[in-house]
Order: sequence, then structure tokens, then C-alpha cells
Amino acid sequence: MKPEKVLTFYIDDILFGIAINTVKEVQRRAEYYPVPGAPAHLLGLMNLRGQIVTLFDMEQILLQERWRERPERSGCVVLKPRPDDPYYTGFLIDRAGEVLEFDADQTEPLPANLRGLGKRNLTHIVRLSETLLVVIQLDEVLDSL
Repeated sequence: MKPEKVLTFYIDDILFGIAINTVKEVQRRAEYYPVPGAPAHLLGLMNLRGQIVTLFDMEQILLQERWRERPERSGCVVLKPRPDDPYYTGFLIDRAGEVLEFDADQTEPLPANLRGLGKRNLTHIVRLSETLLVVIQLDEVLDSL
């Protein structure tokens, strides 16, 4: 079986990952314009070299609420357009991690007591030497928006 590659990033000191083949680029700083009347999970629009990127709040989506102030210098992950949706999307992160490659024997299934949105938006947990990596089911997240 081929190793899985993910881009890792932190949101509130939790290490998350998404499939590397879904990522267009990572921005160190995201300047965006709020959209009046938008739902809480839609932060705003960003101009990326002439392309309009819709920015979502992954913290709001995954953790179901914003219970802290976002650091001033939040970064951003910009995703490649999906075949069924030609528009660019992205989401804010607290800080970027690295690209990790792991084998299936390093993964754990999601806990049985994890229900609802959390279970639908996550694929598995990866045991790393000093922490756990939570891998996001990005298609499910984007489809739910």
C-alpha cells in the first residue's frame, strides 16, 4: 500500500492534516474582506494574485464554535479547485506544520464514541512520536458548506 502524504497545520494547538494533493499553496498571512450577512463559518474573500478565494473558518466548522481570539498573524491554506467547483477556497490556520508521509500501520480508526459532525469530517488518527495527527475528510467538509 502506498504511503499517504498530508499537509499538517495547527488550529488551537491541535495538529490537523489534509491530503497534499488538495493544496494549492500556504500563505503566511491572510488578509481578507468580510462578507456582510455571511454565515459564521464564512470569514470572507481574499485576493490571491487576481483570483478570488473564499475563506472559511475551519475552527468553527470542526470545533463547532469559536471560543478564543484568533492570532493576528493567521496563515491560510488555499485549496485547488475541485472538478465540480471551479472556484478557489481556503481556510485560516494558526500555523503551518509540514508535509508528512505515513503508512496505514500508523493510523487508528476514529473512536467509536465520536459522533455527528466530527465523525463525518474526519478520516482517521495518526500516531506520531509526540502527538496525534487528526486527518480531515476535506470533501465532506466542503460538501457540508
